[in-house]
Amino acid sequence: MQPDSPQQLQAIAALLHSPDTGHRSETDTLGAIVIHILQAGQQVNNQAIICHLLQNMATESDVVQLDIYRSALEFVVHRTLDDRPG
Repeated sequence: MQPDSPQQLQAIAALLHSPDTGHRSETDTLGAIVIHILQAGQQVNNQAIICHLLQNMATESDVVQLDIYRSALEFVVHRTLDDRPG
């Protein structure tokens, strides 16, 4: 997997810094995951974020939190530029 482009990381950063997107729980979740990745000394990229989201989803039993993880995962997969030809 190629490293994420600056545009991909900017899209995630824009979500994390948006004042009120109506997705505060997803934003908080992504922010917590980014912090966890950084604290582990890993590189923050889509692959790392997706892996953490999937791990969290695999162990979560609360349906509300599962929905938040799904929404965050959808954002990372669909609203970043992974599928751009290049």
